[in-house]
Amino acid sequence: TVTRTLKTLDMSVVNKIKAELMEADDKHDGRIDAEELKTLLRKHNNTFTDAEIIEISELYYAARAGGSVSIDKFIEAIDHAVANADKGGRHFTKREGHPLAAGTCAAEYMGAAKSHGNYTPEELDVKLTHREPEGIKDTIALSAVKAVRFFFDTATGWTNNSITVDKV
Repeated sequence: TVTRTLKTLDMSVVNKIKAELMEADDKHDGRIDAEELKTLLRKHNNTFTDAEIIEISELYYAARAGGSVSIDKFIEAIDHAVANADKGGRHFTKREGHPLAAGTCAAEYMGAAKSHGNYTPEELDVKLTHREPEGIKDTIALSAVKAVRFFFDTATGWTNNSITVDKV
């Protein structure tokens, strides 16, 4: 059950939202994760574009660190967002907290999400290069990198000549 007093949504709307959330809850655990949210939003494809659905679900995934939130908390968050829609996106204060207990990294993620997958072939064409060390500092730096790489490769079982499914 919803634990906070809802500010905006009446019970008929809450019941409709809850029914849709429960229908999207594939695991039947009373919680909504990013994939279930994506499924729900796709039911409303006349409201959200595919790009918006992907962006919303990625933001939700990042804010929840891959976890889920109870359906009741999700409804409380919707009510809070609707009640504060006129505040220009600044819905949550430190005192009050985010109803979904989301962190504050979503702003950084939103900026990065806009450029997701928009790389040109030239940007993806990475050339491996090496230049010989010039001086003692370069030699020490190269030796340190080689040592770290050796220990990492040994610890993970990585070798350049034997990539197998077991090692991936």
